[in-house]
Amino acid sequence: ADIERIDVSARAGEQFYIRAVNIDPGINEAVDFRLTNLVSQSGNSLRVLGTEGNDNISFSAGNFYRLAVGGVDYSFSARQIDNITIDGSGGQDTITLTGGNGNDNATLAVGTTVLQGSGYQVTATNFEDTTVRAGSGNDSGMAVIYDSVGNDTLVTTPDYTVLTGAGFSSRVEGFAGVLASGAGGGTDTAQFFDSAGNDTFLATPTYSRMRGDGFYLRAKGFESVDVQATAGGYDRAYLFDSAGNDNLQVSHDAVNLSGHGFSINIGNVEYVTARAAHGIDTAVFHTPASGAQFNNTAGYATLTGRGFSVRADSFDRVHTQSVSPSSVAQATVAQDTLTGEIRTDEETLKQVLAQSSPAELYAYELARSRSQTDNDNGNEKHAHDHVLGQLEDWT
Repeated sequence: ADIERIDVSARAGEQFYIRAVNIDPGINEAVDFRLTNLVSQSGNSLRVLGTEGNDNISFSAGNFYRLAVGGVDYSFSARQIDNITIDGSGGQDTITLTGGNGNDNATLAVGTTVLQGSGYQVTATNFEDTTVRAGSGNDSGMAVIYDSVGNDTLVTTPDYTVLTGAGFSSRVEGFAGVLASGAGGGTDTAQFFDSAGNDTFLATPTYSRMRGDGFYLRAKGFESVDVQATAGGYDRAYLFDSAGNDNLQVSHDAVNLSGHGFSINIGNVEYVTARAAHGIDTAVFHTPASGAQFNNTAGYATLTGRGFSVRADSFDRVHTQSVSPSSVAQATVAQDTLTGEIRTDEETLKQVLAQSSPAELYAYELARSRSQTDNDNGNEKHAHDHVLGQLEDWT
């Protein structure tokens, strides 16, 4: 069917009449009319109004500003327009904003989004689903996303970041830097995903950030943070404790640091360091039966193997679980000398006694005895007698 579009500039109070004339009887007998009055211009400002239904609106910057409202396209010269406001009104509305050829900056909050670039600013309100794209320029600008008062979820990658919650979705794409705030309320979760290159992740109980080639991602005020490094490269993670008593759980493929009001989970990162400086902090190393080496020396403990290395610095208590037989004696002796605590089972103890030298047995028993009493002379005698008994040599 033939479609004809007529654009007319209108002022408030004006009246218009439409007359359709069929010049070919029998052809095009049925004519549909659509009246769209959602875009208005005043000086250098452009105003767009949505309907009470579900609207889909898009805007892109450049030498000409391209605007699509409900399937109707508009074009305005960038020389004539520098301020655009778009109101979604009622319904479940969707908007997509695309930046221009220069550096763009975006701020997304629930209900209000602002996109700024060279010579223009777009303000969008009352949209439930928002996407902002950086455009074709070399964007060194930032996108800032704010959460709601409820429980929200952030997913952030080098290519895009999306924050979702009850009744809203805020998404940004192509920005070199993204800052996300979880200070609005609720219990919020942030998920970080790495790039194919070498990335660095840093986390404290209050904020987390990931940096790589050409991108910077930061989340602040999220109670639960999860990092998954599966895209490739050699990635590093640095974790820092809170002012309270925190707990570190370590295995060959995952590390979790948690405390009052926060949890940081690291998955498949090749190198992880956790540092404790406040409170009474505990580190528990879950060692696989083979393929990993646990070591505990004064001030720090490590778990290393093919493709991974985890280090815990200055933790007050260090424990091991399911330690491999080849390293259990060394691990437990050093651990208990520092902390005065032991966590082992009968099977592990049998492995230690069967595979350790007399000197290792003595150190093991001395540490175990010290964990139960402060009598050093008695502890030393107990350890000495135990080793002689195991060797069946009382001379």
